[in-house]
Amino acid sequence: MKSVVYGSPESIAWTIGIPVERLESIGANPDKFYNPFTKRKPNGKTRTIDRPIGELKEIQIRINSVILSKIPLPQCMVGGVRGRNPLNHPGYHIGKKVVVTLDVRNCFPSITNSRIFDAFRDPVGCSPTVARLLAQLTTRKGHLPLGSSTSTSLANIVFTPVVLQIEELVEKH
Repeated sequence: MKSVVYGSPESIAWTIGIPVERLESIGANPDKFYNPFTKRKPNGKTRTIDRPIGELKEIQIRINSVILSKIPLPQCMVGGVRGRNPLNHPGYHIGKKVVVTLDVRNCFPSITNSRIFDAFRDPVGCSPTVARLLAQLTTRKGHLPLGSSTSTSLANIVFTPVVLQIEELVEKH
C-alpha cells in the first residue's frame, strides 16, 4: 500500500479546487449529473454513452488532470495516455519474438466501483474516505461510465498490475 497522500475530503477538495461540501453533495447523488444517450456503432449494435454534465463533468476533468494524469503507467500502455501515440506503438515491437495485444470486452462496464475504490487507495494514495468519495464521483451505476474523462485513466490504472505481470512473463519466456 502506498502512503496516504489524500487523507481527508478537504485535502482532495483543495487539490482539485472544488468545495468539499459540493463534492460530497454531488457524490451522494451523481446520477442526476449524467445525460445518457444511445449511439449506433458501424456494425449496427448500439451502446449507451453515459455523458457526465455540469459540475460533475468539471470535477471529473479536474480529477483526471490534477490527480490521475500524475500516476505512472507502464511504457507499453498507450491508449488514452497523454504523449503516447497508438499509431507509433507497433514500431516498438518490430523484431520482438513475442507481441501481446489485449482488448477487454465491455471494458468500462466490467470495471466495478470496488475496483475504482482500490485504484484510488493504491496507487493514488487516498484514505478510504477519500477513495470512496472519488469512486462515487467517477463511477455510475456501479461501474466506469462511458463518456467520462476519468474512465480511460482509471481503466489504465486498474489494468496496470495485469500488464506488468504479462511483461514479466514475456521477459521470462
